[in-house]
Amino acid sequence: MANVLSDEQQMLVSSFLEIVVDETAGTARQFLQATNWNLQEAIQRFYNGINNNAVLYNGSSSVYHDEEMLDSEEEEQISSSTNGTRHDNLDFMDRPSSELLYDGPFEYAKDAGKARNKWLLVNVQSRKEFSSAMLNRDSWANEIVVEAIKNSFIFWQEDEDTEEGKKVGNYYRLHSLPAILLIDPITGQNMRSWNGIVEPQKLLEDAMFFMDTSPSEYHAHLIQKQRERMN
Repeated sequence: MANVLSDEQQMLVSSFLEIVVDETAGTARQFLQATNWNLQEAIQRFYNGINNNAVLYNGSSSVYHDEEMLDSEEEEQISSSTNGTRHDNLDFMDRPSSELLYDGPFEYAKDAGKARNKWLLVNVQSRKEFSSAMLNRDSWANEIVVEAIKNSFIFWQEDEDTEEGKKVGNYYRLHSLPAILLIDPITGQNMRSWNGIVEPQKLLEDAMFFMDTSPSEYHAHLIQKQRERMN
């Protein structure tokens, strides 16, 4: 018979199942046990296993073969605590809404930034990285971030495995994903960059200058400074 889980462990199992839908409590528990009950690492390993067609070993057993199944009472307890919420949560691999994203090649997005006098906000993601999903679920879904993007940026998102994603990744030498770049649409220069999970508040604070200053204003200021140095 399986060991009884503590209240905190049951909450972690429930949280796992809210994100990784259509999996069993037994699968959730084995991934969590294998990562010493670290929720983020457990979910990361789960999706790495899917992408790599890999098997996570726990002793001599596979995570996909529940040798240590939760007893029926424990399974029912965890299921009852998650059924009301798991299907109400956004699929955390969902991309931002089509209204927010620029749909087209990178160069077209850059041209759009020039035409609309907006900075180009680029997000190159990796489906192998749980932090990419967290950006979609938390940062890009944040209401204040959404409004800031609509007002000041052209938002372009692509996966590393696509032709456009590879092109941008190689050109800007992206070695750690997910990556967020703030690009000058006039010159193509990378003005600011972030890696991994970036909290909405941090993103907004770091991008404040670019929300207050349009690309044309920025370049006008540069030209003015050059003239002052020449005089």
